[in-house]
Amino acid sequence: MDQDLQHARVRELIESQQHLSQSEIASRANIPAQALSDLKNGHRSLSELAARRLGETFGVSYQWLLGNPVPREPPTLSSASIATSEGTVWLPQFEHPIQGEPRTHPKYIGSEVEVTGAAAVRASMAVKPYVLKFGAKDVQGRLMKDDLILISQEVSDHAKIFVIKLGRKLVLARRSDETFVRLADGKTPRGPCVEVGHCVGVVWAALH
Repeated sequence: MDQDLQHARVRELIESQQHLSQSEIASRANIPAQALSDLKNGHRSLSELAARRLGETFGVSYQWLLGNPVPREPPTLSSASIATSEGTVWLPQFEHPIQGEPRTHPKYIGSEVEVTGAAAVRASMAVKPYVLKFGAKDVQGRLMKDDLILISQEVSDHAKIFVIKLGRKLVLARRSDETFVRLADGKTPRGPCVEVGHCVGVVWAALH
C-alpha cells in the first residue's frame, strides 16, 4: 500500500469535516486522538480497522482510505455491509451481542464473515446487521456453541429469538408469555427487559 496516499486521503477526510475538530473526528470514529494526528502527519501507517471506523463514520470507502483505486463513496447495498458482484456480503463478527454501528463499535476488531445466498438477501434488508458467534449451548438444543447467527438491530414481532437489554448487558432470549427466558440457561431475567434486535437466522452451523 502507498502510505503517502493513505496519509493524503486521511488529511482530505479530516479537512472535509470543517464543522468538527480533529479530536471530535477521532472520538466519533473511536480512534485515539494521537493516533489520528499521527495518521494525518504521516507518522503512523493506516490499519484496516482504523480505515473501516473512519469510513463507516464519515461515509467514505475504507478501501479508498487504504489507497486502493476505488471510488471515494462506499457501496450502498445494505446498512454497513460490503457487497461483491456475486451477491455476497461481508459482515462484522462479534462474540457477544452489540448495539450500534457494527464497524465503529468499540468491540469490533476487524473480524468478518462472508454471507451468501438467501442469508445475504436477508442481510441486505436488515438494520445494522452483524454476525454473532454463539458462545454457549441453547438449553432447547436448537442452537449450538460456535453457531454463527445473523442479527438485525430492529424489533420484530415475528422473531423467535431476540436480543434483549438487561441493564448494560445484552443477551439472547426467547419470549415466554409476557416475559423472556435466556437461551443459555433457560432462566427468566430479573428486572425490565428491552428488545434491541432479533435473530434473522443461522448463517453457519458448527459440526458436532
